[in-house]
Amino acid sequence: MDETRFQQLIQQALAAQEQRFSVTITELQSGLAAIKTSSPSLNLPKPRLPNPDKFDGTLSTWEVWYPEMKAKLRITQQALDEEEAQFWYIYSRLEKKVQALVAPQIAYAEREQSYETQALFDQLARLCDNPNTKRDAEDKALLSLPVQRPRH
Repeated sequence: MDETRFQQLIQQALAAQEQRFSVTITELQSGLAAIKTSSPSLNLPKPRLPNPDKFDGTLSTWEVWYPEMKAKLRITQQALDEEEAQFWYIYSRLEKKVQALVAPQIAYAEREQSYETQALFDQLARLCDNPNTKRDAEDKALLSLPVQRPRH
């Protein structure tokens, strides 16, 4: 067999192989598209944050708990897509004594069918609001300053 004929056979074999690969890739792409369309939940896993600890009503806990809860609601928004679901999730992350303190607001929300998460957050913030916070912070800052002793 001469070299030219040998190269032609190689070219034909390569073209046939390319055709088979092209058909296989197209079939795989179609199958993947069908899976994605029929089962959107099979796409990439959704990011998930752990549940925040239950809020105990103290200011020091509020300063950590509130941003954690806001992040949790933002990240899991698809699972808790309705305002009412978010409202009840927040309520579930309160200790019993704090749940008792917001009971009037819960009753109002039930009566009016108005589940506003921001209103619940505002009520929780008021529960641990200390009108002396600024003064206490200033006092603490002053106490942490080094003492200057007069030189003799």
